[in-house]
Amino acid sequence: MVDLLILTFAHILKVFEQLMRYPISFFDYPENSTGELTTRLEEDSELVSNVTGQQLGQRIQVFATLIAGLCTALAFSWEIGLTAIACVPLIIGSSFIQSRYVSREPKTTHAISPATLLERSFGDLAVLHAYGLETSVSEQYSSCLEPNVQYKKRQACYSGAAYGLSQFAVFGTFALIFWSGIKLMLNGRLGFTG
Repeated sequence: MVDLLILTFAHILKVFEQLMRYPISFFDYPENSTGELTTRLEEDSELVSNVTGQQLGQRIQVFATLIAGLCTALAFSWEIGLTAIACVPLIIGSSFIQSRYVSREPKTTHAISPATLLERSFGDLAVLHAYGLETSVSEQYSSCLEPNVQYKKRQACYSGAAYGLSQFAVFGTFALIFWSGIKLMLNGRLGFTG
């Protein structure tokens, strides 16, 4: 795991070094401003970290727990084990739907992004004060953020519904397994000792 983190850091360092070798005219375009490039570099490093870091460990832990749980269920009672196996696609599908809604990013429609506007405003703070443009820049920044706010509101509704579906799948599976276990116990096919 340490080697993976060192490799990730080396990759980010190479991207930054390559970025510094571009000609100066590259940075004149609005999509290549300091704010845009630092935001893009941060997002890229976060994506690389997510692939190699904590999420990889969580996936390994989930699959190991799933295999151990299914083996235990099958060893205790094959009927309960088969019920649990039948519910695995439901849990995986609902978790996949939840992760799809969490990982979506909005599409920007403005020619200038909020990060670029903020970076330029801080760079020209003295000029803004001298000409009294603080309110104008503040309103422009708010209008740049507005599509993102609307998107986040919609995303919150969808993410909440996906999270509810995921939790329903997990707890519905628990309920189904307990119900089938009780039915097997009432029919005398399963006891407390197995």
